[in-house]
Amino acid sequence: HGPGRSTHRLSLGAEAEWLETREQAHAFENINLRFFRGGSDSVQVFDGGETRNSGTHARWYAANNISMGALTFDLSAQGSWARGSNQPTAGPQGNRLRWGSAGGQAGVGYRIGHRYPTVLRAAAAQRYHESLIRALQAVDPDGLGISTYSWNDADHDGSFQAGELGPLLKSEGAPFSRLDPQLKQPFTREVHLEAAQELPARLAVSLHAFRRVEHRLLAFMNTGVLSSAYNAVTVFDPGDDGASQTGDEASRVAYNQSSETLGKDAYLLTNPSDAGGFAEGYEGRVRQKGTRLQWELAFTRYRAVARTAPGNGPLQNDWSAFAVINDPNQSINAYGSTFFDRGLGARFWGTCQLRGDTQLGWIASFLDGAPYGRILPVTGLNQGLIGILATRRGPGDGSPNEGKRTAHNLTIDLRLSRDFRLRRGRLAASLDAFNLLNAAKALQEAHVTS
Repeated sequence: HGPGRSTHRLSLGAEAEWLETREQAHAFENINLRFFRGGSDSVQVFDGGETRNSGTHARWYAANNISMGALTFDLSAQGSWARGSNQPTAGPQGNRLRWGSAGGQAGVGYRIGHRYPTVLRAAAAQRYHESLIRALQAVDPDGLGISTYSWNDADHDGSFQAGELGPLLKSEGAPFSRLDPQLKQPFTREVHLEAAQELPARLAVSLHAFRRVEHRLLAFMNTGVLSSAYNAVTVFDPGDDGASQTGDEASRVAYNQSSETLGKDAYLLTNPSDAGGFAEGYEGRVRQKGTRLQWELAFTRYRAVARTAPGNGPLQNDWSAFAVINDPNQSINAYGSTFFDRGLGARFWGTCQLRGDTQLGWIASFLDGAPYGRILPVTGLNQGLIGILATRRGPGDGSPNEGKRTAHNLTIDLRLSRDFRLRRGRLAASLDAFNLLNAAKALQEAHVTS
């Protein structure tokens, strides 16, 4: 207890850990054959290996919840110190990385009224990401390397044979990557606002809003092939339907790499100035908790926007994955909705006590589809076949640019249950009915033109 009859709830904690990761990568015969429209295109040669990365982490936190009548404060601080390294079995010296961070959170709440109180809350925080081991794995000299060659399939049998390797087109992977000596730890800043109101008839409503901004995200820069090695060219886009002369054709710009720079890729894992992202949204809830009936209706509006790597899957289109946006072709429409941006979500659930010991429960949920962009294959370039994003993924930051989503999902589930009282104990029986609408929606669209 302190001044003004305040109450303090203190909590302190610390932990230390040592960890080691071991990873093996290999492929069948160490090659991957790539085809396009039924014809042989290129050959990827894998140089797999076994990597070992170790790290030491020490963390601490301190928190204090202060109550002063209707006013409350939540204050907390966190800190960490981490170091890690990898040591290759042969070749160049391994990588070492050290990070130290200190973050915290401050929140305030105020309660108005007693019978039907209104509660207001606000909080701001800064938190650091612990991606040290992932960074070391991405640049381990013993890690997976991929070399892409053109395929001279002279007999057109679709079967790769010795002597059919053409010129080297692309080098990528951990052996061709290194750490930025000034690499900084990523962190997040976020703000939360909340208002809650209790009403007659055991009703309660609440609204929660937030905004989160990502800083110092990690990404790869190609220091071996600079942007000056590319020249802009015009390519034909048949449109969403993949057919010509249907009214949705357009001309797009792609970038042709100079042949002298093919295969000279060298990557630097760093903190690009344009690799940040943000997420924001709000959630509203209405609930009633009665003796025989209780239910809740919740809806969420959300968007997450960042500059990410090409592709429509979570390993490319998410800011937690290390983007490789150094090629001008990879920068086309790269800023948009991330994979986990579902836009709108809603849920209505409840339980109702029927006669005796019989109970009915239900859950109805709605979820927007995943954002994606249409990929346009481009041929005839020195670097071989590539795909560019002809449309932005999802609505992005709200700008109109042909953003797309997969189909939404709507489902309703029911449960009917009853308890039977026996001479000794109780027997519980239930019947579940899933997906009453018998609906199936596409989780992935045909996102590649033609």
